[in-house]
Amino acid sequence: MITASEFITAVSTAIADDQILKDWCMDQFEAEPVVYEGDPDEAVTPSIAILGVVGFGRAHGKREAGHQLIIGYAVENDERVESGNRRIYTGLHQVETMRELAENAVFRAGITGGVAVEHAQDPDIRYPMFVSYSIIGITQLKSTRRPLPDN
Repeated sequence: MITASEFITAVSTAIADDQILKDWCMDQFEAEPVVYEGDPDEAVTPSIAILGVVGFGRAHGKREAGHQLIIGYAVENDERVESGNRRIYTGLHQVETMRELAENAVFRAGITGGVAVEHAQDPDIRYPMFVSYSIIGITQLKSTRRPLPDN
């Protein structure tokens, strides 16, 4: 069974090392994303922060257990495109694309267990900073085997 700390490290490594995500960020922002394990104490964008464990489940008598992490994504972009009566903020599209690329990086990493993703939008977006969130969970089967006795 993977621990919460091991899950944080696995997700962080999968995101930080993903070449597709890094290439996209270089193309869009001329910078690789900064990946934090914890709440960032600086306003660097593009950034991805594993904010912590928001859930852990283990049912009595069940063989499944799991962890859920909340991950935040942030980009800063003041570009606005006008098209007729529409006002399109480029940063919104960028942060959602970055979120999807990071989630795909976690899936590609093949982290042990069943990984599931939920999307949670932050209602407190402040232009020109655009933020999005994911909840990434893992479910694993606990072993029913007992350790061998010492001789």
